[in-house]
Amino acid sequence: MSMTPVPPESIPELSPRIHFGKVIFPVILAGMSILLVVAGVLRAVSTNAAGSEQLSIIGNVMLTCFVLCPLVLCTTIVYLLLLAVILGLNKVNGTAQKSCQLVGQQTRKLADQTDAVADTLNRKSIDFSARFAFLEIPASDPEANTQSPESDHVADK
Repeated sequence: MSMTPVPPESIPELSPRIHFGKVIFPVILAGMSILLVVAGVLRAVSTNAAGSEQLSIIGNVMLTCFVLCPLVLCTTIVYLLLLAVILGLNKVNGTAQKSCQLVGQQTRKLADQTDAVADTLNRKSIDFSARFAFLEIPASDPEANTQSPESDHVADK
């Protein structure tokens, strides 16, 4: 029982436009929506916490300068790095897939050759046995039935 790899023509290749629409665009939307949710939550917390109008303005400026801007800058860098890693792993996956398909093809070819050699050896072995079958002693011959050494040992006692 041999495993047959998937032929390369049955795996569809994504064009760059389809790849962007199916892979990259949803990742970008997810990252932006997370940033918007975090900014909205922080904004709502800062507005409700301030008692007077002046504290609210100072709090909003400080929140924007010391929390939201660094948060957006840091998460954008991390997000872009993750996006680059995703794209790089996609290329590595394609390369590994092609390599695995080549290994599968070589394995299938080697298994076929091994089967052919085994069949040839089996035929030659059967032919050899058939040619020298006249040398065998038939099982019904009394000389062929030799006693085991244990029975000889028991008979000597």
